[in-house]
Amino acid sequence: MKRSASNSGLTCQNSDSLQASAIYGTDNRLDWFEAPGLTTAYWARATLALMHPRSLLLDGDSYLVRGPSYEDMAGLCPGHPFAQQPTAAFCSGFLVSEDLIVTAGHCVRSQSECENTKFVFDFATVISGQREHRVGIESVYSCGQIVRRDVGLVDYAVIRLDRPVVNRVPLNLRRQGSVSEGEQVMLIGHPMGLPSKISDGGFIISQDQRIMASVDAFAANSGSPVLNSITGRVEGILVSGEKDFETNGNCRVEALCDSNCRGEGVTPIVHVLQSLENVQDYPNPVCDNL
Repeated sequence: MKRSASNSGLTCQNSDSLQASAIYGTDNRLDWFEAPGLTTAYWARATLALMHPRSLLLDGDSYLVRGPSYEDMAGLCPGHPFAQQPTAAFCSGFLVSEDLIVTAGHCVRSQSECENTKFVFDFATVISGQREHRVGIESVYSCGQIVRRDVGLVDYAVIRLDRPVVNRVPLNLRRQGSVSEGEQVMLIGHPMGLPSKISDGGFIISQDQRIMASVDAFAANSGSPVLNSITGRVEGILVSGEKDFETNGNCRVEALCDSNCRGEGVTPIVHVLQSLENVQDYPNPVCDNL
């Protein structure tokens, strides 16, 4: 999944919510501390990482998140952003009701795989120079059951967690119509398993059975919500994309998108609504008046 970008414009947030404004080809991924305000407090807190239990070490009243550095895991050339951050997630997801999350169908292939997965909120870099990444016990959930799963062109999974999620607001979904070409979108998830990244500045390239979008995405962003930058509603689920890296001598560099990119593949959320028929909208702290 290549990096790509366009001009950003989040109109339903406070001006301090996101400061990024980039041109095509610029990396728009931001850590939480770089994107303060309502976006982090609401949208990002409703997203989560899918991890293997071995990535979490219980230490008192929190878990230490463990994993190789991005630099070591990907064999990166020097100078890449986030190079020393840990890589621990294998997919991403988001909360849609008090105990239901949505992710990509290819992320959890069976009930047994689901039961061997931890669903982890708040795996994020919240201060500059953060050396350890910890999450509270209350931020880690287990699988109750796979409610519905599909793969292929329509790629999604709805999973019921082992208990209701507290102290965070689920994301609202597009419930009718479809997103239009050129509309602005953003992505929140865990590229290459890294701590949560907020990636603004994307746009819709095309929309059919699968949405194609220009968003900065990599492997392990699968399952991330693609949010409408104006309404804050989920337009779809990130499921596929362009290649992530190119070889440069004995190391690798992140691939940059160009005008020939098809974009990142997104399952439209409207295809998932039948599996979420009892899920209602929640009061939206960011975009209540839209």
